[in-house]
Amino acid sequence: GFNLAVATIFGLTLAGAFAIAAQLSGRLRYGLLGAAFVALAGNMAGVFAVGWSRGVAGIGTALGGGLGDLGARLGDWYIGPSRVIPSTINEFPFFTFLFADLHPHMIALPISLLAIALAYAILNAAVRADLRVRPADERPARLSLVALALLALTLGALAVTNSWDFPTYGLLTGLALLGAAWRSHGLRGRGVPWRGLLRNGLIALGVGVAALALYAPFFDRYHAFVGGVGTVPLSDGTQIIDYLAVYGLFGTLLLAATIGAALRFYQARQLRLTLPTFLLMIGGLLTVVAGLTAPQLALRVALIALILALTIVLFQRPVGTPAWYGLLLAWLGLAVSLGFETVFIQDHLAGGDWYRMNTVFKFGMQVWVLFALAAATALPRVLRGLGRMGGAPAQGAALAVLIALGLTSAVYPLFGVPSRVANRFAVDTGPTLDGLAFMREASFSYDCAAYGGCAPGLTQPTIDLSGDAAAIAWLNESISGTPIVAQSNLWFYRSYGPRIAANTGLPTILSSLHADEQRDGATVARRERDVEQLFRSSDVEEALRILARYRVNYLYVGAVEHALYPAEGIAKFDLMRGSYLEPVYETPEVQIYAVNGIPAAYAQPEPYDFAADVRPEPRPNAGELVEPDLNTAPAGLAALERAVAANPTDPPLAFGLAELYRRDGRLADAARVLEPAARANPTDVGLHHLWGDILTAAARYSEAEAAYLQAARVDGSAGNWNKLGAALLQWGELDKAEIALLQAVSADPNLPEPHYQLAILFSQRGDPAQAAANARTYLNLAPGGPWAAEAAQIAAEATP
Repeated sequence: GFNLAVATIFGLTLAGAFAIAAQLSGRLRYGLLGAAFVALAGNMAGVFAVGWSRGVAGIGTALGGGLGDLGARLGDWYIGPSRVIPSTINEFPFFTFLFADLHPHMIALPISLLAIALAYAILNAAVRADLRVRPADERPARLSLVALALLALTLGALAVTNSWDFPTYGLLTGLALLGAAWRSHGLRGRGVPWRGLLRNGLIALGVGVAALALYAPFFDRYHAFVGGVGTVPLSDGTQIIDYLAVYGLFGTLLLAATIGAALRFYQARQLRLTLPTFLLMIGGLLTVVAGLTAPQLALRVALIALILALTIVLFQRPVGTPAWYGLLLAWLGLAVSLGFETVFIQDHLAGGDWYRMNTVFKFGMQVWVLFALAAATALPRVLRGLGRMGGAPAQGAALAVLIALGLTSAVYPLFGVPSRVANRFAVDTGPTLDGLAFMREASFSYDCAAYGGCAPGLTQPTIDLSGDAAAIAWLNESISGTPIVAQSNLWFYRSYGPRIAANTGLPTILSSLHADEQRDGATVARRERDVEQLFRSSDVEEALRILARYRVNYLYVGAVEHALYPAEGIAKFDLMRGSYLEPVYETPEVQIYAVNGIPAAYAQPEPYDFAADVRPEPRPNAGELVEPDLNTAPAGLAALERAVAANPTDPPLAFGLAELYRRDGRLADAARVLEPAARANPTDVGLHHLWGDILTAAARYSEAEAAYLQAARVDGSAGNWNKLGAALLQWGELDKAEIALLQAVSADPNLPEPHYQLAILFSQRGDPAQAAANARTYLNLAPGGPWAAEAAQIAAEATP
């Protein structure tokens, strides 16, 4: 399925790009060029050594050994051109497909092309229909309800597939509809068609709302782990040379098209100096000045000048609809580029050097598609314009430049393919669609010094996956349902720890890849520590507690576990045979145990010993295949530690340092810092809440209860009583939890969460009537709340 998905999406992307470029240019050959620009071309970093790229120098070194085994000598050369702009990712479609990167940004490519095509179909149909009436008539554009419905469906599909695409293609939809109203005003129209613009603007808004409404069940349960929008400092940003290394092929064509469109329109009016060309000249001058004095501003100046010039051209009705739409795509690409040079989405990387990595990555892929289609569409018009100005010599010179640029963009696919093909396991499966066939032959050496996670004394163990291949096949054939399988969580890209969950779909305690980006960091860190202890510790009691805590059904011990964890940690599982572990699959390479009969009391963790803080080794750096591990302490940590040491009872200082420690899983350090401050400031509610959270994470529940209770006594708000009640409910203290939650309801009957917690409490007690009543109250107060689905289920189960 994976292999077919990658190939299918590639085919759909080629077909969509071809259809759009052929329609806008009116020529099949330019449709082919559009498909090549979008999905086959590489960027110029294949030639120039910028960013991580080694350029032609790396190719020359590899070619020195001849063509045989060229890919092996190129090594990971193919990765460099996707990491050009510092501290960002600059993927382009061919890299994405070559890497088989079946992520949302790949899956969304053909959907985004469909959105581009539908927006043009609506624009073109409306303009063609309304130009048949009186040119100056302000009759609004005739829009196809079917096309609008399809566009809403497509935009909604983009929102749930790759949410980064929705604002860009939603904006394109709005601009196309407004353009339809403006252009359908007629070639000889005068003034502004206010009625048509207002009508189509409202239609565009309705399409956006309908797009999200069509996928309402998804958004009802969706939560994006982002923290708003931040501003890119003026001292940071992309330099022009790096931007051109990514988009230079298209930028050359689009610059010529912009100048040509401006000149052609205004020459028809016998004006020598046009406003667009004036803006381009001034923008070019300012760009040169900025490039010499403030390189980080030069790109922004150039983008603003080009956007202004294109905006003026787009307001001209005589421009043909296909050419106008191609220029609109270019305008949107420039606007998105200026956008990610100005602001960034605050995600888990905020605060580090790679703070705008995902913003440039996701929106940069959109810019590539928009520019590629616009460039392919503009080429025939650029050539015709050059022919009018300079005849065949001008066209020939332009074609020579284009061929040179095309050859530059062809370097990447030519050498990236052998580099990527060689950058894999040395196996010989023959042609197959079986995505797991490689495991039957694959083995690899793991560098303990570089990536960590090994038992003491190990340096370069060899991990043979053939035994895992047979065990995975057995699991897929023999296990029904979704039992939880405990396995290693060591780094997916290097040690391949979570291979069982990845290749069976069975849940596991933790698959660490991206988990801390999508879930609470403290929860992920706690699970990471537990998985490490499960396989490293020789303590049988501790293993039983971990297995019970996460309701593990099967324990998997295979090649990775045997190779990288201490022998005494693995040996303890033999001691548990016949009591709590029952072998269900056993070979010399792999043992799978069914977990049975662990007493329920073991599910409650032992209190965390702050004095013997045991934490897993830091996770390794993600290296060249993914962004670096950015979960390091901020640069000001040392200064904050010194400030707390000088004033240990200062609440803000202690809170800030303890929060940093907690996020890093350093519970003992957080407790050491927070305890004196909490005891010295009994009325500081926030301090006691954090103290209670740390004690809860340490399973020291009675002390956590005291901290939460202190906060509630100081400030008897519904929220404070609810926090105490929810914690008591989680610990199984139902009677105390009921008292605290009823206090919360008494303090504020309209706060939804206490009613949901009471619904859970009464459901656990076996009181369905009370559970349903509180669930319905919660739904009345918060019909779209985060627990609406769970509350509805409780209410439904309690209904006779």
